Amino acid sequence: MTPRQQAKRVARDGTRPGLTRLRILEAGLRLLERCPGTELSMRSLAQELGAAPMSLYRHVRNREDLLEGINLLALESIKLEIPSDGEWRARARIWMHSLRRELHAQPAVAPLLRLRGSLAPTLFQVLDTLVRVMLDAGFERREAALACREVAWFTMSFVTNEIRNQPLNDDSNAPIGADLGSFEQLSTQDLSDTPELAALLPAFAEIDIDEIFTAAADHLLDGLARSLEATLATRAGVQSEGS
Repeated sequence: MTPRQQAKRVARDGTRPGLTRLRILEAGLRLLERCPGTELSMRSLAQELGAAPMSLYRHVRNREDLLEGINLLALESIKLEIPSDGEWRARARIWMHSLRRELHAQPAVAPLLRLRGSLAPTLFQVLDTLVRVMLDAGFERREAALACREVAWFTMSFVTNEIRNQPLNDDSNAPIGADLGSFEQLSTQDLSDTPELAALLPAFAEIDIDEIFTAAADHLLDGLARSLEATLATRAGVQSEGS
């Protein structure tokens, strides 16, 4: 059951609603949205709610439980529309780009995505879609698991770093691929000790983050395809020897 599906308790007075887990999680998400990148504490959250810090522990076990709940609340609406058939690399590419767009819609929780290992619990259903793509491609068991972890780890790590490096006053309506402009701010004089890099500076500056993500995703999927082709060829050879 998601936090939004949990029943809200009736307020105990006419001025301030009573504390519930859902209300606490919503307040925590608001704090992260207002101050992205800051450390969310139980004290600051209690101040946001006008409550005593200890009263929060009736609804959240500890800070980790709080962060997991906020993560679930923010990402519960993620549903990727991935074709159920077709060439597997095209489907996986749609998965990567779709997840990137969805995560950019929730930039406040980017630091929480790796709360438990390489995947946040809230993204298991999203990962299940990718598993189906890899199984349809012909990957088996451990090969499929490894391919999924490579694709998911790359996508979420890329987006997490992408969001983390955005300026705090970044326009939320800016396109996803808006570049940080770090190379545009350099000059050949800044790179006088690195002539090879200085010569390529115009090319570095014209490449935006969208192009980097697209190219890296394609290279990753092409590499997985080559590995799969080799594996399938090996399987075919073993089967022919045994027949």
